[in-house]
Amino acid sequence: RASNKKTNETQNEAKQDKTVDEMDEGVMKYDCFHKEDTKVVSFAAIEKLLRARNSLKTLKLIDVYEHNNIGFGNVSQRIDNNMNANINSKHKVNFYITGSQTSSVSTESMNERHFSKVIDYDVAGNKLYCCGAVRASSESLTHAMIYELSDDIKCVVHVHQNG
Repeated sequence: RASNKKTNETQNEAKQDKTVDEMDEGVMKYDCFHKEDTKVVSFAAIEKLLRARNSLKTLKLIDVYEHNNIGFGNVSQRIDNNMNANINSKHKVNFYITGSQTSSVSTESMNERHFSKVIDYDVAGNKLYCCGAVRASSESLTHAMIYELSDDIKCVVHVHQNG
C-alpha cells in the first residue's frame, strides 16, 4: 500500500508539472473542469456562431501560426438568460465558445463538436467549468469577464492577424 501511495503522489506531481508547462506555452491558462458530453452543444444553438467563425477562418483571422503551430482566435456566444435558468450556476453568464486549439480545423470539418459550453467559472480562483466534446478555449475567462460588463454583449470575437 505504501508503494501505491508513493506512485500516486508521483503521478499527481507529473500531472501538475505538465499543467505548468502547458500554461507556459499558452495552451491552458486556468484550471479547467471539463465534462465530456457530445450532446450538450447542438448545431441549432451554435449555427450563427459557426458561420461567423468560419468566415473569420477564411480571412485567416482565426488560424495557426506557422512558426510554432499554435492556434489563435476564438469566438463565443452568450446563452439566452431564459436558457440559463436551468443551469445551476452562481454566475449569471453562460456561453458557447470554440474549443481549445480548434483554430486549425477547416471550415468544412468544423461543427458543434468543436465547441464547448461554459457553465460556471471563478475568475479570482482561475477556474472554469465546461462541458462538450472538447475543452473550452484558453481565453474563456477573458470572454466571461467581457460578458459580465453588460447584458447587451451577445458575442465576443477574438482574432489575430497572422504575420
